[in-house]
Amino acid sequence: QVTFNGIEPKTDIPLWERCGYVPLHNEHIRDLTVHEVITFAMKLRCHNSKGLAVVEENVNTTIANLHLAE
Repeated sequence: QVTFNGIEPKTDIPLWERCGYVPLHNEHIRDLTVHEVITFAMKLRCHNSKGLAVVEENVNTTIANLHLAE
């Protein structure tokens, strides 16, 4: 069973949108901006055009949620 803060993830959302892998070391992309790093990671997880269509929106939401806009 997988939970986040004690809550099970919504099953109506595709798995690739619910989870991801964050490597400990990102030296190969250290010169990229925060926006570029998150965009790169999200595009790697996309399996279809629907996913690619919402990458920019998801990147902006992620940056806002993590308070990284400044």
